[in-house]
Amino acid sequence: MKKIAIILSLILMVILVIISLKYFGETYKRVAEIDGEVIVKKDINKVLDEKYFDRAVNDVVEKKIRNEEIKTIKAPTKKTLEKTFIYYQMINKGAKNLEEHLEETKEYYYNTVLIKKYNEKKEKNYLVLTAKGDHNELSNLLHTSEADEFIKVAKKNNIKIKSETLDVQDNDYQIDFSNYKKNALVHIMDKDKMILIIIKDIQNKKANLSNQDIADTYYRQLTLLNNKLRDKYNVKNF
Repeated sequence: MKKIAIILSLILMVILVIISLKYFGETYKRVAEIDGEVIVKKDINKVLDEKYFDRAVNDVVEKKIRNEEIKTIKAPTKKTLEKTFIYYQMINKGAKNLEEHLEETKEYYYNTVLIKKYNEKKEKNYLVLTAKGDHNELSNLLHTSEADEFIKVAKKNNIKIKSETLDVQDNDYQIDFSNYKKNALVHIMDKDKMILIIIKDIQNKKANLSNQDIADTYYRQLTLLNNKLRDKYNVKNF
């Protein structure tokens, strides 16, 4: 029994030595050299752990909770994936063939469905009053500072005004209204005529995201989605 115990102890010692040598060999494996100074794998692992560990944890957590949501989504047909691939190519310019990027396209499809479910697009509509004429005709309106005053002065001077709802950027006047506040007065020239536009009201509304919207802002939308799902699933990082 004593001999067996000694043999087992020796075997165990050999195993421990082999494991230690293997660990030492991997840990201090040379990966680079600068002017004779050796950089070992341990140095790289330290940087990876300090810089990227938290990101890796988040990636695993977020993929897991998205996979939970994906379980409720019907698998896409081949035709759907073909359409989806067109938008996937917008975030991966190098993707030329669906078959070579099938799994990535499926993941993009599922993420798109979830983004449409949880994310919304905020839009602004500008309710404006417009008047068109030469400078002399509209001179009295140039000094108005509120929409109600604009209406009164126009009525008093028999100036025709038009009520319109305009998009913040996509409008016939080619004006970006994003920096204008309520009651702001804007004037533009159209050939020999002047157009006065006063902002009567600004309406905020929510709209569904289109496939193009998602492709244009995909990684931002994905971050918003992940944050909402983390709240839903009560994720805690330690």
